[in-house]
Amino acid sequence: FWGRHILECIEKGIFPQERLDDAVLRIIRTMYKLDQMDNYPEVNLYVDTNTKENAALNRKVGADSNVLLKIADHILPLKKSKKVKKIAVIGKDSMPPTLCEDMKCANGTLPLGWGSGTTDFKYVVDPLSAITKRAKKANLKVISYGDDDGKKAAKVAKNADVAIVFVQANSGEEYITVEGNAGDRLNLDLWHGGNELIEAVAAVNKNTIVVIHSPGPVNVPFLDKVKGVIFAGLPGQETGNAITDVLFGDVNPSGHLPYTWAPREDYPTDVKYEPEYPDGGDKMTVYDYNEGLFVGYRWFDKNEIKPTFPFGYGLSYTTFEYSDLEADMEDDGLYVTLNVKNTGKVAGAAVPMIFLSFPESVKDYPVRLFKGFDKVVLKAGQSKEAKIFIDDHALSYYDVEFEDYVRPKEGEFTVFAGSNASDLPLKVKVL
Repeated sequence: FWGRHILECIEKGIFPQERLDDAVLRIIRTMYKLDQMDNYPEVNLYVDTNTKENAALNRKVGADSNVLLKIADHILPLKKSKKVKKIAVIGKDSMPPTLCEDMKCANGTLPLGWGSGTTDFKYVVDPLSAITKRAKKANLKVISYGDDDGKKAAKVAKNADVAIVFVQANSGEEYITVEGNAGDRLNLDLWHGGNELIEAVAAVNKNTIVVIHSPGPVNVPFLDKVKGVIFAGLPGQETGNAITDVLFGDVNPSGHLPYTWAPREDYPTDVKYEPEYPDGGDKMTVYDYNEGLFVGYRWFDKNEIKPTFPFGYGLSYTTFEYSDLEADMEDDGLYVTLNVKNTGKVAGAAVPMIFLSFPESVKDYPVRLFKGFDKVVLKAGQSKEAKIFIDDHALSYYDVEFEDYVRPKEGEFTVFAGSNASDLPLKVKVL
């Protein structure tokens, strides 16, 4: 379909051949960057994916994707001690999910959003089952309440040494409405009274941990009232095993936020429902793009707004130190190296990130731009050198007058390195 019509448009002069070449080049460039042009396995849409190997991979990816947002008083990882003998697992989100067509329901734990891109799961491991199984191995007792009534949850949680509250918010495609949400969430609050559930549990149990299943940021008014928060995202069918691996320290969390987490009013854009559009304002979604380049962390940097959690944020059960940042500009791009040291007592994975400030000759541009990262696995006390390459295209900006990407001909780049967009302790200038 597209090939025939694109050819007709080129022949009629609707758009030039160069426009097609540019679009194809961007796709092929990405494929080369991800090593998909050589020795890439043949696509097979009918292979049986329900294997032990795939289950193990799903579990690993789910565990590695967990983002530890808060940890206080060494509440995590869970382990049997004089202080911890009984765990309370709270919330309907800890229970087995209802699997419905296109996942257009949110009953039980949340492994996936809804819409045409959903998967028909062969099975889903719920958090309660996985935690119960792992706790037995550690000689810990588990009690539970699998619903979202705050008063009933508090009665269970007060009798435990640690309470883990599972909460959720969901979204998907606009053609499906789930609990009044037509695709986009109506707001950033947790669903099913999640905030009230957490407040009720935290009021009776000072060792409360919150696990959030959601496609993106949610409001966290409870942040100062709990000791631990894990953002688990939408982990898929091994969701229960994945979060259990992290809770018990079998996997040290190394996930980092791929977006900025903040209250709704602090973001540069929002959804609009204009009544003058066809079908009325409650059905027609309108998007304005007045923010230009200043989206995500770029907007927060420009306006000096402190987010709840910055882009790239993610804690670990250990600590890391970055040092010895060096940057060398070559014809093909920028070569960056830095030293990463595990300064804690357990093994873990650091994710050093590189941001660039462009020369002053580039006007009306973001303060800093995220340009690369590495993942470095380190034993306790171990150090390694991280190497990050930034290619020529990433060192270029789009010149509106020239109508192409160009590399600045004068001025200095500033290279920043650190663990997230708001924690960049190292910097060096390079021509």
